[in-house]
Amino acid sequence: MAIVAGVDRILDPTFQVDDDASSIRTALPPYTSRSGSSSAGEGSLSSYVFHLRNGKGRPWATLKVKRALGSASSVRNLPIFVEGLPIVGSFSVDLEAPDPVRSVELIITGNITTAAHCNDRLRFLDHRVCLWSDSTSCATPLQGKHKWPFSVHLPREIVAMVSTQDGLIASGLERTRVPQPRLFRLPHTLMDRDSPVGVNYYIAIKVSRRRFHADSKLATMISFYSATRPDPPSLLRQQSYKENQPILGPEIDSAGWQRCDPVKCRGRVFDDRMVEVECTLFVTKPLCFTRGTAIPLFLSIASHDRQALDLLRSPSWIKVQLRRHIRHTLDISGGSAPRKAVVTECGDALWWPTQQEPSSTWTEDAACNDRRMSSRTFAGELRLSKFLQPSCETPYLAITYTLSLQPFQRMAGFHPEDASAFNESALVEVPVSIATLPAKGPPARCYSPPSYSEARDRARKPGLWQATHAMMW
Repeated sequence: MAIVAGVDRILDPTFQVDDDASSIRTALPPYTSRSGSSSAGEGSLSSYVFHLRNGKGRPWATLKVKRALGSASSVRNLPIFVEGLPIVGSFSVDLEAPDPVRSVELIITGNITTAAHCNDRLRFLDHRVCLWSDSTSCATPLQGKHKWPFSVHLPREIVAMVSTQDGLIASGLERTRVPQPRLFRLPHTLMDRDSPVGVNYYIAIKVSRRRFHADSKLATMISFYSATRPDPPSLLRQQSYKENQPILGPEIDSAGWQRCDPVKCRGRVFDDRMVEVECTLFVTKPLCFTRGTAIPLFLSIASHDRQALDLLRSPSWIKVQLRRHIRHTLDISGGSAPRKAVVTECGDALWWPTQQEPSSTWTEDAACNDRRMSSRTFAGELRLSKFLQPSCETPYLAITYTLSLQPFQRMAGFHPEDASAFNESALVEVPVSIATLPAKGPPARCYSPPSYSEARDRARKPGLWQATHAMMW
């Protein structure tokens, strides 16, 4: 299976990847950005070479691994491997004297480690492939030049024995936790300095020798990219993307929007009278989005007080955030509960008034003399950084995201009833998922210009707080 494009482009929303990962085609986005040129042409392969040297500095063992070019998104120039694509390379030796080698083994491991204590780790992956064994050849010591190519597919799912509430059974008068097998996908490499944990993968070659001879090991850190894809959007939204037209709102494309429960907010207008505003948030479906794209949003506000709506005609009071929640535990046996979630803000939505004029509807509120309720609508978009960690759910690590509508901010002429509650509790929270591959169909489009936060994301790639402890893992 040939790798025909860079990993950063494989996971870029402007590319479409077939399910078998064997072909990739491009599509033009409505907004483009400049990026540095790669060292080789698109479609070529780059090899990473690692050596073991003898006392004289001469390399006697060489490990070569290949990855699709993707320098724009590689972390510290690490080899990158994508879920579903093989890990291709070779291991060779050049032995001047006979060496009592018993076996040559390729080992790929995955670990989760806490940021505070590098020795606190859990190994969730240990994949081994024997490249050579003296049982498959003559039992004489190795000498001269030998080379073993490999092409290894990592398993898409791993089985873990996890103790959960579903595994409780009656044992006399007591109830005992019984481990149950559970399948989960390999998590994406996590090297974010804001994360309490890290997820790292390593590829190693172990040269085992006979008794009374020391073994040799050559290892390096690699990056593993998961391949997840959202379901296609509604047919009307696909048509809008295809024709480069604004997407339709929930009034027309009702099947393409998730309507949240309305929330009511109270505030004072010019410190004169108390008014009530009903706020309804809409999020496009499905609630899974590819990083590097945007989340389309729609907001409707309604009130019996037309003047209050006029004061809120500017969208500066609207604050919708994307928040990342990371929960982890290094004990999947059920002996300890997951630690408290670490929440990180990952972006704010941009808003603008729609072309729709303020409307009035009739209500059944008998307590109100004027039963007409006026409304205003706003369109919004939350741009997703291409460096966002994709969502994952494993027995030891869960990365989830929520869209949070925050309480109203104070504006000239309008003071929320409880402004101190701002940023403490969200009015609405919507769980969403982050994927790495674009949905099938026309490429998603962004309708708002890139924000300053996106520029900061480009300048601040994921950090490597784990690098100093690399070989300890």
